Amino acid sequence: MRKARTIAMLLALSAQSATAQMPDSLVTQGVKALSEFARICALPSSAVWRVSLCGPMVLVDPESRGAIANRRPPTGEFAERDGMYVGTLPAEMWIANTAIDWRDERWTMVMLPLPDEPFDRRRLLAHEAFHRIQPALGVSAANAVVTQLEERDARYWLRLELRALSAVQLDSGDARARTALSDALLFGEIRHRQFAGTDTLEAILELSEGLAEYTGILVAARIDSVPPYVAVESARRSFEARSTYVRSYGYGAGPALGLALDRFAPGWRGRAGTIRSLSLELARAVNWTPPTLMLDSGRARAALYDAAVIAAEEDRRATARAARLAAYRSALIDGPRVIFQQRGLGGAFNPNTIVPLGAEGLVYPRRTVSAEWGELTVHSGGLLVASDLGSAYVTAAGITIDDAAHKATGQGWELKMAAGWTIRPGTRPGDYEVVRRPPPLPTRPAREALQKSSRGP
Repeated sequence: MRKARTIAMLLALSAQSATAQMPDSLVTQGVKALSEFARICALPSSAVWRVSLCGPMVLVDPESRGAIANRRPPTGEFAERDGMYVGTLPAEMWIANTAIDWRDERWTMVMLPLPDEPFDRRRLLAHEAFHRIQPALGVSAANAVVTQLEERDARYWLRLELRALSAVQLDSGDARARTALSDALLFGEIRHRQFAGTDTLEAILELSEGLAEYTGILVAARIDSVPPYVAVESARRSFEARSTYVRSYGYGAGPALGLALDRFAPGWRGRAGTIRSLSLELARAVNWTPPTLMLDSGRARAALYDAAVIAAEEDRRATARAARLAAYRSALIDGPRVIFQQRGLGGAFNPNTIVPLGAEGLVYPRRTVSAEWGELTVHSGGLLVASDLGSAYVTAAGITIDDAAHKATGQGWELKMAAGWTIRPGTRPGDYEVVRRPPPLPTRPAREALQKSSRGP
């Protein structure tokens, strides 16, 4: 018995020591949030899907790797505190807002700190909880980058579409709501015809992130008794304010499309696993077909949704974007750069800031990546990841290499090199590349011994 108590005390002290760097405020926030969500997800109003949102959840502080879980995790050292489990996330696990397989269990992971505003906090936790049950629902978790949504006209028609979808919830009369829905479908169809392939890519995001965001907003709105129009309009405004839509389309379209389906196709959630596009499902539900003079009709209807204001905003953005792309090309393509060869880069990034750079790939203004060569942190200036995902680049401006300390720094970035790696001049003048360090040459005694052994007795 004494031995058992000693082991328990050691585990508790180890967990407390491991989370010593995690602020008490985060621990308190995490414990309260998990307790609140346990109550919320069990309510009938949160039964959005045939699988409960309640389940294993862990909240993690990226700075300290301190973690709070709603049940004892399968690995790591965790101590019970106020009905939750506090400890440190194992070093081999990535930290992100996502769903993970932790041993044989499916878990929801959410990064701390959480939003202070109750609606946003509940929305976030329900959103990420959906990702945990996504496979059980048969809903695709595939991801996509809709690079066309960086273009001025694609953004213009998308913003019109989202405003029309908001109007669907505003109009209580069926005829007016159907008219607004027809406008939304028209604006979307124009975009898809002008930018080939966007319909397929957007459909992927509607299901992956779109249904998750729809779930989060629906659960939070029901708890706070927020009318559907207010919830959708708030989501639209938040989405439109994002700097880019290429990875976040689902956040803007998902809630509006899902709530429109609730209105015009009751019961659709029961067959969510068979749906391949929320937009197409909605068009089928109301038997919508595009008009003959589609573009003319779209331009005429656009005036009802502040088209002139949107056009002016997108014109200004297009001008600023051209200058930013030129700067990225100068620094990451034309100018001296550091080359990292590696497929499957791991690490955290903000999907709402990605900048497509044409056929060259995607620029991440800020990102941390890790691979066999070490860990690269980009604070500014951007990281270019090639379209084939086989290589990545940062500017070589201001580069300083410290082989003894296994590190290198440059303009806006720093690299911690793994043992056995170094940086050498690249093929193009001014370039550098991260490579394995060649094995050391044998010492003179070793060479003589080798020569002697090769001659034989």
